[in-house]
Amino acid sequence: MSQNPSNVKLIAGMIGVAVLIFAALTWVILKMPADQASGANQAENVTFNDQNDPSVGPASAKVTVHEYSDFQCPYCSQADPVFRQVIAQYQDRVRFVWKDFPLPMHANSNVSANAARCAQVQGRYQAYHDKLFDVQNDWADQQDPKSLFLQYAKTLGLDVSAFQSCLGRQSQQSLIQADVDEGQQNNVDATPTFFVNSIRESALSLQGWQKVLDQALKDAVTASSTTK
Repeated sequence: MSQNPSNVKLIAGMIGVAVLIFAALTWVILKMPADQASGANQAENVTFNDQNDPSVGPASAKVTVHEYSDFQCPYCSQADPVFRQVIAQYQDRVRFVWKDFPLPMHANSNVSANAARCAQVQGRYQAYHDKLFDVQNDWADQQDPKSLFLQYAKTLGLDVSAFQSCLGRQSQQSLIQADVDEGQQNNVDATPTFFVNSIRESALSLQGWQKVLDQALKDAVTASSTTK
């Protein structure tokens, strides 16, 4: 029995619309920011040794954010401007700790981590950290970026001779490796990876960070009051 051609066209049109709707919904879900797409993360059994790591915020803070990062990682660079806003807004109540996690796939990630650590020796880690991300495209693909790193040190007012000696000797490599070892023990396998106390987070929007940190601060106050 043959079907009416108009019915066939109607059915085909309905199928086409359904496919387009499904594709659109799939795209929206995939593009949704991590802080909207996922539910609350669970606390993990992680440990941190922050003795030699750069940080800002009160040492006695009830909430600490650890960031495992790679200076050559494009996703870290994209996440950094928002994270700077978060630090500016919360550093009076939250402690922020930077952890080196240079990925083997990035040829200049380890030497850039050494450069930042050499700046830390002179008390300028944060300024150098920001500079490396701000001009990442200038040095990331260089065969040997050390001359650029020396220029950045000079621009930031560091003792260039001491910086060059530190970088040439890789005198801070053991601190970088300690962070990598710790990250691997904490099952870090990508950058940037954040921990809010013991809860793992990926890069978030500013609103997402505000929601996470406000809740963590609230939980810390509740926990403190129940233990008194």
